[in-house]
Amino acid sequence: MKHAKRYQTGFTLIELLVVVTIIGILAGLSVPALNKALDSAKRAQAAAMVSSLKVALNAYQADYGAWPEFFDSAAVESYGGSNSEDLYGLLVGKTDASYGNPKGTVYMEFTAKQLYPKGTSMTDAEGFMDPWEGCYSVKVDDDYDNEIDEVPDTNGAGSATIYASMAIWSTGTKSTTGDGGDQRKYITSW
Repeated sequence: MKHAKRYQTGFTLIELLVVVTIIGILAGLSVPALNKALDSAKRAQAAAMVSSLKVALNAYQADYGAWPEFFDSAAVESYGGSNSEDLYGLLVGKTDASYGNPKGTVYMEFTAKQLYPKGTSMTDAEGFMDPWEGCYSVKVDDDYDNEIDEVPDTNGAGSATIYASMAIWSTGTKSTTGDGGDQRKYITSW
């Protein structure tokens, strides 16, 4: 009687190790690219919000002929800073006297994703946050000389003076400089 040859099917241990190694190398190469793409998306989202805020506040200024009273020489932060609730209330059309929007005009609508998760619903929100959970800051030329002092220098060196009627910025992400220090990558309206 003749015996039939039996062939084993399957992968050898060496073949499996090679495949796992290749998958590990590909995953290691893709993680930095994915992080860079996510950061670019956050920067684009913040730039869109800065632009939307600028349009909304310019519309307010066109409607009322002046900036809201709660704007002064200090920057108004969109959450947690001075007058943040007033800025939010003004933009969403609240008519309380402190918001400076007696007509109740809605200048900007916010999605739940844009609002700081302070409460359980959008009605509990007091402000809005950038994609890195920092504040957007707004400063206006309240004395109408077309000059705004003490806005962040986008080169990372202290503050600067710009020539505009309004400045809006997000602090963005931190990056490490060559000397081991941190530098912000601001998203600005100027």
